[in-house]
Amino acid sequence: MQTSLPVCHITGVSAVGNAIYLPVTVCGQKLWFLVDTGSAVTILSSNQYKTLPVLSRPVLKPAPYQLLSVDGSAVEGLGVATIDLVFS
Repeated sequence: MQTSLPVCHITGVSAVGNAIYLPVTVCGQKLWFLVDTGSAVTILSSNQYKTLPVLSRPVLKPAPYQLLSVDGSAVEGLGVATIDLVFS
């Protein structure tokens, strides 16, 4: 039996070359996220993180895992947090 998955229609999608970006609101701030269907996590750049309002910025914890890029090299990060994303 095939189950149907929910469909999400998002307007305002931007394409740059072969990359697709979505408008997302994080902690009240509108950001553009790159859609990467092969990634197991969502990464926010340190510059974007620092632009979030300090009072609503999530507290980062040490990562319990090592992130690796597509070529297998280690990706350094500031930490991890759970963040609510609102597709805007």
